[in-house]
Amino acid sequence: MDKPKCKECEHMKTYENWGRCGRVYCNHPDKDYIEKYCKEHKIQSMPGFICFRKRVLRAYSYKYEPTVKTSPRWCPLKATTNKTEE
Repeated sequence: MDKPKCKECEHMKTYENWGRCGRVYCNHPDKDYIEKYCKEHKIQSMPGFICFRKRVLRAYSYKYEPTVKTSPRWCPLKATTNKTEE
């Protein structure tokens, strides 16, 4: 099975900041797993944060795209794919 990618995930959510690029968060229903992983690995700021969006010129107009290429270590979808492979 392929590794999950945040760009293709339905749980990715963007929060805008006064017209700036914005922050991208994971809005997965299994938030308990994300919080538990962050506590175990001492990630204290912004649990569920994926990346900032980047302004990219596409077809003579600017679009904002996430800068992440795969998914973070704490991704709940990654945990489920690892369990099914074992």
